[in-house]
Amino acid sequence: MINAGENKQSRAGRYVRQPSGYRAFIPAPLPPDPPVDLAGPLRALLSEADYTLGRLDGAILTLPNPDLFVFMYVRKEAVLSSQIEGTQSSLQNLLAAEARLHDPNAPADVSEVVNYVRAMNHGLARLAKLPVSVRLIREIHAELLRGVAEVSQQATQTVAAILRMREEYRARITERLGRAAGNGNRIFEKLFDHPIVTVSTVREWLDVTPAGANQLVNRLVDIGLLREITGYSRNRRFRFEPYLRLFEEPEEVEA
Repeated sequence: MINAGENKQSRAGRYVRQPSGYRAFIPAPLPPDPPVDLAGPLRALLSEADYTLGRLDGAILTLPNPDLFVFMYVRKEAVLSSQIEGTQSSLQNLLAAEARLHDPNAPADVSEVVNYVRAMNHGLARLAKLPVSVRLIREIHAELLRGVAEVSQQATQTVAAILRMREEYRARITERLGRAAGNGNRIFEKLFDHPIVTVSTVREWLDVTPAGANQLVNRLVDIGLLREITGYSRNRRFRFEPYLRLFEEPEEVEA
């Protein structure tokens, strides 16, 4: 028999003791009663959030391909989220793992961060077909409210920095690679989707000889677009230096 005292109620909903013994939370209907008080500081914060989100929306429209921005932001958030749970993997470790480039110095937990990205992308794709649960709404809502305005402002600044960097390095390639500028710009555009590469990767992109690919990579290193990260003479790997720096935390840049 269920006692009335076992049922607890609050503004958000009520806990109801079930016949089997456990308590189930039944959310209250929306809108809440009494309604949310939007006066004072909360109104100002909402206004700021709307403003910064509007700026971000406008800034994204200036990118020739918004996916170049989203691709890296998903991965940055996966790295930061996993680090909360104690993983040691950096953004560079994640990108190398996704490119299936062997790195003997990579932390063992890099596979966990790869799973974060896979789960995030899967969840975004499945939202169009699966119902949204109350628990999922609450978790997403909590994340959205953590810092709606600061994140939007930072993202807007990053979009502007990407555009400046893109124009700067397209000009460098045109001015300093001469007849090879066409292939240089082809590599440049592909780097936004593959920010960690090898000479073999470049050779496959352009269908050129190994020597030709190696020469192009070296010239892109000379202008600061790529940076070698292994220190080896063979099986070298290169990172899209000016782009990755826009997304990395200060300690990662120093490393």
